[in-house]
Amino acid sequence: MVVTDAVRTRRGRIAISVDGEYRFSLPAGLWAESGLFVGEQTDEAALGAVLSRAQEEQAKQRAFSLLSAREYTEKRLTEKLAEKVPREAAAAAAARMRELGLVNDGDYAARLARDLYHLRGFSPKRIGYELVKRGVGREAAEAALSQFEDGDEAGRAAAFLRKKYPDLTEEKMRRRAVAALRRMGYGCEAIRAALAQVRNGDAGDGWE
Repeated sequence: MVVTDAVRTRRGRIAISVDGEYRFSLPAGLWAESGLFVGEQTDEAALGAVLSRAQEEQAKQRAFSLLSAREYTEKRLTEKLAEKVPREAAAAAAARMRELGLVNDGDYAARLARDLYHLRGFSPKRIGYELVKRGVGREAAEAALSQFEDGDEAGRAAAFLRKKYPDLTEEKMRRRAVAALRRMGYGCEAIRAALAQVRNGDAGDGWE
């Protein structure tokens, strides 16, 4: 097998052709290191190795771009990168971001859990669901949730009702309030206790 062409594209990459057939393009710097110059002998193993390296570099650059806009868990970052490159390259790039300290599932889980708990009033159960949904591993999720184990769910639910549903005299409004609490992850027992607190005028503790 012989490299028959190496042409610079409009984007500055080098398009490689082998035995007269286009194979792939590379960043100019990587091409210079690869030795895939016109007239040089090559084989499938060498081409595959160069292509894998190019895909990993592409994944890393995309990872930097994604992380500059928002946080990701390692799992979610891998999934996002895999939309553009092979999953192996995506996983390698995500792992590299973790090594660089740009991805930290534990810190991400702890911050997200606190936000959902204090700003949204979610129950630990709902918070756990949201963490898993975002790709947080079980150990990181459990560590993030451990800070809320002693919370007064009924009191927090009652505080939410007082803020969002100050008038629960109508059945329609009560149903809406109960539905909202269920979406937030509160169980039937906590909801009943919260409704009782509101009816009895118990001040309770807020969740803000």
